[in-house]
Amino acid sequence: MKTTFRDKMNTVFRAGIALFFACAMIVPLFAQESPAVSAPADQSAKKENDDLDPASREKVKAALEKFTKSDFEGSLTILKELAAANPKVIAPRLIQAEWFRASKNERAFRVCLENATEESPADPGAFLILGELALQRGELTASELLFSKAETVLANYNANPDRKKSMGIKLLNDQASLAQVRGRWDQMQTILGELRKIQGDTPELCRLIGYSFFQKKEDDSARQWLQHADKISEGKGAPADAIMAQYYINRGDMEKAKASLAAAMAANPASVDVLKLSIMMALGEGDTETAWTNVQKLCSEKPDLLDAQKLYGNVALYRADYTAAEQAFQKVVNIAPADTEAANGLALALCEQQDPEKKKRAIQYASNNLQKQENNRDFLATYGWCLFQVGNLQNAITILQRSAADGRMSQAAAYYFSLIISKDASKKEQAAKLLQAALNNKQPFVKRKAAEELLKSLN
Repeated sequence: MKTTFRDKMNTVFRAGIALFFACAMIVPLFAQESPAVSAPADQSAKKENDDLDPASREKVKAALEKFTKSDFEGSLTILKELAAANPKVIAPRLIQAEWFRASKNERAFRVCLENATEESPADPGAFLILGELALQRGELTASELLFSKAETVLANYNANPDRKKSMGIKLLNDQASLAQVRGRWDQMQTILGELRKIQGDTPELCRLIGYSFFQKKEDDSARQWLQHADKISEGKGAPADAIMAQYYINRGDMEKAKASLAAAMAANPASVDVLKLSIMMALGEGDTETAWTNVQKLCSEKPDLLDAQKLYGNVALYRADYTAAEQAFQKVVNIAPADTEAANGLALALCEQQDPEKKKRAIQYASNNLQKQENNRDFLATYGWCLFQVGNLQNAITILQRSAADGRMSQAAAYYFSLIISKDASKKEQAAKLLQAALNNKQPFVKRKAAEELLKSLN
């Protein structure tokens, strides 16, 4: 029995009902950015033999040799003997944990950390790392408790003064990160103040303090701290007005964002960071011509900067200049084959062209990206779109469904899916609702104009 297009569409629509209702929360193209508190890594386990005498270093080497031969117990025995003879040596389980992490054995890494808290409760290292892991997973209460425990243990730790200082700095950075995630701005400022006492003023610390003041709606103080960061940064990093412009964009105050960006452009016309922000803002307002002018300027200033080439490719996508986009992204991929962002852009540029071979290449790039990051929402949407472009309708729908598996959906995926279901007259109303949900989000995305035109045709 021959399958008609309507039969296919009914199957597609039934499969996509959940996807349609999942679009209530659309993921923006440009996620809100905030400066991250970056804790210096605790290198003590990786460099556990730096302060040891030659005989002790030989023991560490012997332990590592046994470890690499999977004789974990034999390795641990040597490390325990060494730790018993030399109090400066960190917890044996902590050393092995780092070796497991280096060998990408995450399960053994976690088990070693847990064992370290039991076998060496006077060493703060394991509590610190476990707290960081909890913070990365969004387990804020657990991370706070672990950092509190690490602080208590660290106060009584005196085996290695240099390591104690290093872990103290690490702990403060971790606690500042937690305060930032929780939005405890006063607490974050207090912690950063403690770090300043230890490290002095650094551009990173000053910018973080500026960010915390901005979150407290104390904009003048925020700008002052960012300007102070400019003075001590020796020209490294985005200038204060550019950062303020980004903050205002995140707050939704576009007038102040424009004023800050104009000031940044006037003072730093050749700044890569300022040009990048001006391009992003222009795209956000649908001003592709200004974006095109500025990205050409950026590429002329920094012809070898891969980020500039990627921006060029993205602006070309907005302009539907797929040949230019292909050339820019291909240049990046040729130099940096592992750059998944460039590969994603290249797939989008190739699949829009009429050459069947280019469409095949697009599917290959999109598929390769998913092999690296199988749950990446943007990569799933791109792969679904590439499949649709070659007529593989059902698989396109399956992939687009995966992109909304957690109840959220990108604006691009919403457009792709609504375009598919709108082919069936009985599904036009649902397609229009899906499009409207995507367009209600004011964040820019490449297919916004196409989505607006499709919505008009459906109403």
